[in-house]
Amino acid sequence: MNIFANVKLIKDLDHSLATTNLAAWVAIITFWLSDFCINIYMAPLRTLVTDNISSHQQMDAMSWFSVFGGIGGVAAFGLGSITSNVRIIYFVGSMLIALSSIATMVMVRDGQTLRAVGRTDAIDRDKRSISRNSGQLLWTAATDIWEGIVQCPIYVWKLMLPQFLMGCACVPLWRYGTHFYGESIFHGTVTEDNEGSEAYNTYQKGVRYGNLALCISGVICLVTSWLIPKWFAHGTNYATIRLFWCVSYLMFGAFLCIAPYALTDNVTIFLIVQSCADGLSKASFHIFGWVYVSQYAQQFDPHNAGLMLSIFNLCQCFPQIVMSFITSILLNTLQLDIAALLFVGGVFGVLSALSLFFVDDKVGGAHHKTRSDDEQKIEMNPLISNKDDV
Repeated sequence: MNIFANVKLIKDLDHSLATTNLAAWVAIITFWLSDFCINIYMAPLRTLVTDNISSHQQMDAMSWFSVFGGIGGVAAFGLGSITSNVRIIYFVGSMLIALSSIATMVMVRDGQTLRAVGRTDAIDRDKRSISRNSGQLLWTAATDIWEGIVQCPIYVWKLMLPQFLMGCACVPLWRYGTHFYGESIFHGTVTEDNEGSEAYNTYQKGVRYGNLALCISGVICLVTSWLIPKWFAHGTNYATIRLFWCVSYLMFGAFLCIAPYALTDNVTIFLIVQSCADGLSKASFHIFGWVYVSQYAQQFDPHNAGLMLSIFNLCQCFPQIVMSFITSILLNTLQLDIAALLFVGGVFGVLSALSLFFVDDKVGGAHHKTRSDDEQKIEMNPLISNKDDV
């Protein structure tokens, strides 16, 4: 991340085309590595929750992931709203990633937690895996992921669809939102030779407002994430959860479709509407799908919980690749503007809301047909802790 933040220094050493291309490649590679580091530990941390937390505590546990994600968003985008110095922003981000990763490795004792819940089989399997060489490990991991994708239960696939579509909806705003503020709302411009000009300063002001909007959405996300286990507790049925889930996604999709064309004249209204729509949908995005996949894995296939959650994590990573391809076509080939790109994201948001109606809490019931209806409801709804709540 620090290399990426200072990549402009490479270009400034020499203005030749070769040096400019080198700077671009360094930026691409280092940005990919930073994104890779962020995504690689998401599934393992979620798997720790699946392994060690009881069924009726899954919602509380997953909500805290979203709470701290919201705190991180507030800190990061708050810093971006204060300063536009990329080096400072990326230095702080890289230090936080390094320190939090070290703290996690020091504090989490995977073997001890697994023994505490009687999962000695997982410890033995990990020891056998360590004894293999790295080539075999990579091949085994690739084979396991492919088999997991092919054999993934239909219930999980139905949860993956809205997660993937919502991931595609989020990418345009998260990637181009601040640029939209600077260029389309504040009407500033930024080029290589206008640094310090009024147009450049206006653009930077818009970028800071864009970061402020994302910072406020982080506040809404963390507050909503903290409240969700309290709102949907003690026997809340899936229909009620799906209603909130669907409305939050639908709000986000509608905002992206309408606001870039209708609300750009009033930055305050645009900022407030974006913050609410983004914050609510972000909380749903980081909680509900993960809870139900984790619950399913814990009940029906605990030995492959990590694999199942890793596959589900692809629904948050793969949209970045898909939307990069789509945005390349829209911006470079069709010569469309950022508003059109946000509109496409909004379409994905609406589709993600509609796809939630293909998911219900009865899909997993076929695995335990001999059990009573109450027991099936308890198993497939992580918000029900006992029969008295059914």
